[in-house]
Amino acid sequence: MKKPFKGGVLMLLVVLSLINLTLNGCSNQKIQSNNSGDVVAGDTLYVHEGYQKKLESLKLTEVVAMPYFKSPFISVAQDSNGTQFAVIFRESGEIYREQLSVRYQEIINLIESKVGYKTYLSDENFKNIHLFEINGKLVWSYDDGKNKLYLDKEGRETEPFINK
Repeated sequence: MKKPFKGGVLMLLVVLSLINLTLNGCSNQKIQSNNSGDVVAGDTLYVHEGYQKKLESLKLTEVVAMPYFKSPFISVAQDSNGTQFAVIFRESGEIYREQLSVRYQEIINLIESKVGYKTYLSDENFKNIHLFEINGKLVWSYDDGKNKLYLDKEGRETEPFINK
């Protein structure tokens, strides 16, 4: 007489294997850059190692950091007289400092006046203000999904992707 198949142990092993595959497939590992220069979801922001000490050596105090997913890393900093600079840190180790014609807070005020609402420090919209180097020029960028705005370093509206 045959014994009835008791697949409880086998079924348990299959279920445990599926759980293991699911957990490993959904782990919190960061997705790495794809070497093409494109940004991939999960990429970490590029922050130049030791940049704060370099700012100190230049006798500058950071106003705000403006990291992006790839080099260069830009920090808005000011000297003891309140003059503000974009300090550009490249992966190569090169550091470049460019005086800003319009202070950071004035840029925020310009953006707020153009989009029609405040970008409070605690607000998500505040995180949408960036300083980039585009075609060799510093450009302020604001994009909240509804409004897209580019300002040059003098605070004038610009279109940075058109070569002039």
